[in-house]
Amino acid sequence: MRWEQLVVAQVRENGRFFLGVARRVLRDGAAAEDACQQAFLKALQQGEALRDTGRLRGWLTRVVVNESLQLLRRREVEGRHLPARARLAGATEPPPLDRLADAEAVRL
Repeated sequence: MRWEQLVVAQVRENGRFFLGVARRVLRDGAAAEDACQQAFLKALQQGEALRDTGRLRGWLTRVVVNESLQLLRRREVEGRHLPARARLAGATEPPPLDRLADAEAVRL
């Protein structure tokens, strides 16, 4: 069986399991789906990097966890760069830079 077929078979057979793993890491269903998609694409791109295909499920699980953690790190970094006001859940006012950009657009 070709590598792509093996990965697709694992995703079909264990997709819910992988999604559950990502959800437990991210605590966000939509983000978990994104992490799984990225993990599966990465797995397909890796080619036949894994020599023991009997360990494919475990390897894919690790790739899903790594992608989920990477997404968490990206969110953390982005959160540090946002103004405190923009991080508030109920913020109705755009961040200062957005207001400045809007003001510039009106002047033009």
